[in-house]
Amino acid sequence: MKGLGTELAKRYSCALLTSFKSWFSHNDIEIKRVNVKGANKTATLKNEKTPEPHVLNSVWRFCDERQAAAIAFTGFRPQVLGSYKGTDGLLLGDLPELEIDNAQKKVVFKTISMRALVREDRSKTGRAYEGLICEEGCKRIEEYLIKRMNSGEELTEQSAAIADDFDHGGTITTKSICKIVRKAFRHAGFQWRPYILRRFHDSRMGLAVAKSEIGLLEEWVKFWMGRSGDIEAEYRLHKKLSDSQLEQMRSAYLRREQKSLNFSLGPELLTWLFRRELLRSWD
Repeated sequence: MKGLGTELAKRYSCALLTSFKSWFSHNDIEIKRVNVKGANKTATLKNEKTPEPHVLNSVWRFCDERQAAAIAFTGFRPQVLGSYKGTDGLLLGDLPELEIDNAQKKVVFKTISMRALVREDRSKTGRAYEGLICEEGCKRIEEYLIKRMNSGEELTEQSAAIADDFDHGGTITTKSICKIVRKAFRHAGFQWRPYILRRFHDSRMGLAVAKSEIGLLEEWVKFWMGRSGDIEAEYRLHKKLSDSQLEQMRSAYLRREQKSLNFSLGPELLTWLFRRELLRSWD
């Protein structure tokens, strides 16, 4: 912990130094350049390890409906689901393959895996893109939306995909999204950051790209992750995708899901959960 504290202190010193430099510059005072060695090191991430699918899968058992729905958007940055001030975020209208029946309180997915469109103003690169949500994620989103309808909320295309509890159906802040996911992790006994979801998604995609039988292209993964890519990606992916291209990408994603991810409560997960509970009982 001593080493961790020292590295964190360097980052705090660097932040204070930035404030001082700004004040000096505002008052036309020249100072020598000062560097804090090691200030850019990410001390809290040094020992962070990407979880295995069966470990991450165990988190579902400790989630409420909203937490599970937030985790379902695994590959997306938290800022996509909710802006810094909570004035915008991912809306139900950004899920074109989702149909809502408020009268019957039903949620229907036209196809699985479901597309999620990220508008330009919600994209870090300023370019619109889209991602896919797996079957298990769709199930969690369905349960969450049904709960909202049962509570009396009427869902529309302008309703937030993940809503703020303090603003009925309204969009949520980035900080609140991270808090929701972090709370689910803590209930499950993990100290992960919310961003581990995006890291997990990217790493599993990378493994799938290496398997030729899946037919997943690296440029598709970059597109789903919201990265800008090269000029070829600009013409192939950042223009409006054709139906045949969408289906080819979806098929590869489904093959990846079947081979790389397993969200069923299989023997590997049961064994892991048993060991963890046994170790807890000894503490």
